[in-house]
Amino acid sequence: MLKFKNAKNDFNKHSKTEYHLLSVQRANDFLINFESGFEKTVDVLFDKHLQQSIESNKKRLIPIVKTILFCARNNLPLRGHREAGSLSLESVRSSCTVGEQGILRALLAFRVDSGDTELQRHFETSPKNCTMISPKVQNEIIDVIGDVIVGKIVERVKQF
Repeated sequence: MLKFKNAKNDFNKHSKTEYHLLSVQRANDFLINFESGFEKTVDVLFDKHLQQSIESNKKRLIPIVKTILFCARNNLPLRGHREAGSLSLESVRSSCTVGEQGILRALLAFRVDSGDTELQRHFETSPKNCTMISPKVQNEIIDVIGDVIVGKIVERVKQF
């Protein structure tokens, strides 16, 4: 019985996860397609879902990239003493003041605490291995930003 002590909370949390919402969308698409006599082909449905995933991921990445750019423009280090694990919403208020999380995580926690609902939903619904704030992802974002900067410099040099 202890396994079902927090079942309602667990079910509510599960219903907000991306993989659950994806499964519900796929089931709805199947039913609509089945009832309409298979008017839409499977590749069209998959393309529609792919586009929705891309847009969703862009929305999730925007506050993270903006925070990394803020740190870069102000010459602030991204990482702190402890960088393991996801940014837990329970410790958002304390992580802003403790100082062990690093500036990036502290700024993201501050954004959530200040009312960034899109970022908060990202941390609530994303699996722990897909929060996009790991040091590896940070380095990839920095590399992409560097490539964009180099590309713009090359464009300007070619104009002269």
